[in-house]
Amino acid sequence: MTPSYEKAVAKYYKTLRICPIPLVSWAQFHFNLQTKFAEIQAQWSEKEHLYTHLFEHQKVVLVTNPDLTIVYVSANIQELTGYKPSEVIGKTPKMFQGPMTLPHSRERIRKALAAQRAICETVLNYKKDGSVYACAIELYPKFTAKGELSHYLALEKIAS
Repeated sequence: MTPSYEKAVAKYYKTLRICPIPLVSWAQFHFNLQTKFAEIQAQWSEKEHLYTHLFEHQKVVLVTNPDLTIVYVSANIQELTGYKPSEVIGKTPKMFQGPMTLPHSRERIRKALAAQRAICETVLNYKKDGSVYACAIELYPKFTAKGELSHYLALEKIAS
C-alpha cells in the first residue's frame, strides 16, 4: 500500500462514529463460539446448526445441564436481556423471572422439563435493567446416543 492510500484511510476512519473491528477479531469470536457449542453437543445424538439459529433466525442460544444450570449462552444474550454471558453462565434461567412472570407459563415449562419433552412458550421475563419483555422460548431436551438426558437447549427471541 502506498503512503497516500494509508493517509486517506486513516483520515476516513477518523470521520466515522463507529470503531471498525478487524475481520480477524470477528472470525476468532465465531470460532470460539462454535468450538464451545461443538464441545457441548458432542454428546448429543441429534446435532444442531448453531449458525442457523443465531444468524438466520436471530435467536439466543442457551444450553443448561439436566439440573438447569446454564453452561452455554450465545453472546447475543446481551442484546436480549442486558446480561453479559459471564453474568448468566452458572445460574439458572429463573434469574430472568419476576413478579409478572405468569405462574401458568412456569408450570407448563416445569411439566415439559419433568417429562423431558420439547415445548414452545411465551414468557414475561425481566432484563438486567428491570424492564419486562415477552420472550418466545423453544425448549428442547437433548439426549445422548444411549437415550440419556444430556442438556436442555433453549432458543429465545423477543415474541412478536
